[in-house]
Amino acid sequence: MSTTGRKLDHIKIVSNEKVEAKEKTTLLEEVELIHNSLPGLDRDSIDVNIELFGKKLKIPFLISGMTGGHPDAEKFNLALAEAAEQSGSAFGLGSQRAMLEDKSLSSTYKVRSVAPTALIFGNIGIPQISEYSPSDISSMLDDVGADALAVHLNPLQESVQPEGDVDMVGLAASLKDLVKELGFPVIVKETGAGISKDVAKILIDCGVSAIDTGGAGGTSFAAVELFRKEGNELSEFWDWGIPTAASILEIRAVSKEIPLIATGGIRSGLDVAKAIALGANVVGMAGPMIKAATKGSAEVLLEIEKLRKSLGTAMFLCGASKLSELVRDKTILNGALRSWQDQRGL
Repeated sequence: MSTTGRKLDHIKIVSNEKVEAKEKTTLLEEVELIHNSLPGLDRDSIDVNIELFGKKLKIPFLISGMTGGHPDAEKFNLALAEAAEQSGSAFGLGSQRAMLEDKSLSSTYKVRSVAPTALIFGNIGIPQISEYSPSDISSMLDDVGADALAVHLNPLQESVQPEGDVDMVGLAASLKDLVKELGFPVIVKETGAGISKDVAKILIDCGVSAIDTGGAGGTSFAAVELFRKEGNELSEFWDWGIPTAASILEIRAVSKEIPLIATGGIRSGLDVAKAIALGANVVGMAGPMIKAATKGSAEVLLEIEKLRKSLGTAMFLCGASKLSELVRDKTILNGALRSWQDQRGL
C-alpha cells in the first residue's frame, strides 16, 4: 500500500477502533504526589508557562504528531494546529514521508495560516534520514514553516506493519550526521514503545536537542497495524514497550539537562503533573486529540483547557506555584514503577 493510503488507515483506526494498550499501563498510576494542606497559593495565579526552542508555551503541552500525508488529513492538522495556536501549546505534524514522495501532498501539512506563532515540529521516520539528504529534509521543514524536526523511532510498528522496513543498520550514524548538518533542532521520539537509558545515551551522543519518551500505555501502533492487516500474527506484541513513567526515569538517569517530552498514554492534567514531577519538561498527547479533532478545533481546545485546569489544580494541591517546583521530592513511587527503578538502577 502507498504511504498515502497507510496514513488514511491510521487516522480512521485511531479515531474509530480500540487501539489502546490492553494490560500495559503508563505506570503513572504508581506515582503519588505529596498533598500540601496549606499551599499558600492562589490557584488561579499558578504559572504553567515554559519556553522550548526559543518559543514561549502557555501550557507545557504538545499535540503530538500523528497525521498528514492524505488529503483527508488536512482538516485534522488545521483543527489541531488552530487549537495549539489559541491555547499556547506546541504542535507536531505527522510523518512527512508522504510529502517527500509526492510534493502535491505538502498542503496537508501546511498549518501556518491558522497557527502563525505556534511551536511546530516537522516529522520524519529514522529510516528516511538515510534516504533523503539533509538539504531535502531542511527544504521539507521550510515548506511547512516548522521550527524543529521530530525523528520518530518505530521498530515495533515496522515489525508488525505489512509494508514494514525492518533494516535499521547504521541509523544512529545517519542521525548524528543529520543533526550536524540540518540547521534545525532535532527531537527524537518513540511511537509507543518508550526509550531506554541505553538508547537515550546514544541519542545524546548524536547531539539531539530533545528526547520524547513515546512510552507504552496509550495508543499501541502494534494494535493499529494489526487492525490494518486484519490478522492476529504478532498480536502478542500489542502491549510491548517501556511504560511512559519508566521511560522518563530511564532518560533522566542519563541526563538531567536535556529537554524531555513525555508522551504515551497521557490522559489528564494530573498525568501531566506526575510526568513533570518525574522529570519531563513538556507533556504530549496524540490519540485523544485526533478523536477530538473529528469534531473540530473547538473540541480540541476544550480538551486542552481541561488539561490546563487539572494541571493547575494538581500544582495547587502540591504547593507548586510554577512548573519548576513540581519536583521529585514531591513524589512517592509505588509498586511496579519502584521495582523498575530499583532493578534498572535509576
